Amino acid sequence: MKTIDNIYKFYLAAILLLVLLLYLPALNGPFLYDDHTNLAWQSKNYIDNLSNIPRLLTSGISSELGRPVAVLSFLFHPMTYPESATPYKLFNLILHLINTILVFILSKQLFTKFTVSQLNTNLKLTYNFALVSAMLWALHPLFISSTMYVIQRMTLLSFLFSLIALIYFISISEKKWPTYFTLVKPISILSLFILLGVLSKENAVLILIVLPVLIFNLKQPEDSKLKTAIYIYSAIGMLLLIIKLMPYAEYSRHLNAGYHFSVIERLLTQVTVLVEYLKQIVVPDIGAMSLHHDNYPIVRSVSDMQFMFSAFVLSTLLLIAYFTKNKIIRIGILWFFIWHVLESTFLPLILYFEHRNYLPALGLIWVVASLYIYSFNKFPGAAKLLLIIPVAYLSISTLALTGIWSKESSLIAHWHENNPDSERISLAVFNNLVTQGDNEAAFEFISSLDYRLLESSLILNFAQISVGCTLNKDVDEPLQLAEHLSNNYQISSKLIKGVHTSVHQTLRRNIATCKDIYPRIQQISENLVSRYNQIQPALAREIIANQGFLYLSDNNISMALVKFEEAYVKGRKDLIIALVDLNLRLGNIQEAEKHLFIAERLVEKNYERYSNMLPAISVLQQKIFNDKNKPGNF
Repeated sequence: MKTIDNIYKFYLAAILLLVLLLYLPALNGPFLYDDHTNLAWQSKNYIDNLSNIPRLLTSGISSELGRPVAVLSFLFHPMTYPESATPYKLFNLILHLINTILVFILSKQLFTKFTVSQLNTNLKLTYNFALVSAMLWALHPLFISSTMYVIQRMTLLSFLFSLIALIYFISISEKKWPTYFTLVKPISILSLFILLGVLSKENAVLILIVLPVLIFNLKQPEDSKLKTAIYIYSAIGMLLLIIKLMPYAEYSRHLNAGYHFSVIERLLTQVTVLVEYLKQIVVPDIGAMSLHHDNYPIVRSVSDMQFMFSAFVLSTLLLIAYFTKNKIIRIGILWFFIWHVLESTFLPLILYFEHRNYLPALGLIWVVASLYIYSFNKFPGAAKLLLIIPVAYLSISTLALTGIWSKESSLIAHWHENNPDSERISLAVFNNLVTQGDNEAAFEFISSLDYRLLESSLILNFAQISVGCTLNKDVDEPLQLAEHLSNNYQISSKLIKGVHTSVHQTLRRNIATCKDIYPRIQQISENLVSRYNQIQPALAREIIANQGFLYLSDNNISMALVKFEEAYVKGRKDLIIALVDLNLRLGNIQEAEKHLFIAERLVEKNYERYSNMLPAISVLQQKIFNDKNKPGNF
């Protein structure tokens, strides 16, 4: 026993080393997208970071819960944001390696629990199953985005605590519990691990479905107390979860999130998305791997051929799970579906994301590993040779993709080459060129895009307008398209907010060269405000504020004041300082005093959030004092 245990520990260590070597190129890769949003609070001073923790843990930077465990994890390595992402990516890679060890342990437990006695008593087969499962999972290139996209640490940590909870659960299922009272301690420990997973990323709550599935399939022990306790525990938890999630099934939630499909259309489309995930897990294609799948085709009807084929595939899998006597295969298939219940059903989220497979894919890998073990039991020599093919394919694919992830330019170029019709990828290429200071190339890139993409994308027309006016290019055509789209097209709020702000900042910096187009930009903004005023008031507020800043750059103080007041009423409380200043410029001293008083109360009530306004308040207090004491003022 000890000898075989040591042998397989050595094999597992070799797998971990191989994964480390394969991932090394990507450690030099960049921060991306939401990394900046979620890490902007960090400084090199740990004291400053610690002082920010209370606000971060209650502000919900990534969700309603705020994912505080994931946020806290960013304090455990050198603060190199925004200069270098390497320490953050290395921490993520270490978590991936730890998760690989947990996959090995859990797989070993499952094989022992859920296979026929002739197999589970064969230690070599048990260890082989665990090793193959861990190896196929750890080497899979689909999980590079989960590991090397820094902010996906939330996924890594949720996986870690979920697996610990399940490993612990299987260990307590092997014991006899004389009374229900004796179950209080183990279920409390189990709840702690689940809570840590949920506070890393909410989908860890799906353990509440996994637990009854596992205990239903356990052949021993027949501990009725544990089974009853788990059924009740899971039922209560799932009931509370359903109550919490039911409001998200409303169409208005999808509309407010900027999506152009109904809840039913989302559910139909997710059937095809799940089959796409299946394809990538079984036969990974790194060319199709990306953070952007915004042009994924929406299924509008059950008569759609892709939907019917996908429904057939998924139904077949579920039938196999129902009829098979192999409990590992049954659990593996159900595992894949269970862990997609939240993100791939009715919640108003982006349709397709690779990192959603980090945990679900393990179920399908168990199915493959189980089939391999049965082959190995009958034909050990042939099975060993056969295993070389997927291991080599996964390793080569992972190495190729981590090389691409080593540089932002190569990563974005890879995405665009494989999906040139994606609005988000095209914007990423444009932004990368602008960041490099090559505005001419950025303008030429946008101009060269397929016209069908441009005529449906307000954000790409905005991008072309902003850089085009600074280069004195003719931007009449993108202006016409933008005017049309602002009246007739719904835009994802996350994209339009950032792009609209960026365009306005460019116009403000280049107000002289862009003078002729900015009135048309303001009209486009008016169109957007009228569209979003009711369905997305927060987005409308930001557009109005951008309008105010643009008017201010053009020295139109009166219109700037009107827009700032409108945005302030809608919730941009930080604009109160601008209201004081602009009223002073217009000689409205009483209005300035009134707004200054509001600003002072705002800081008193929420000092942590608005304390940065104190220097401006002091300056404005002095200005008001000086203006009131000018000769002629009474």
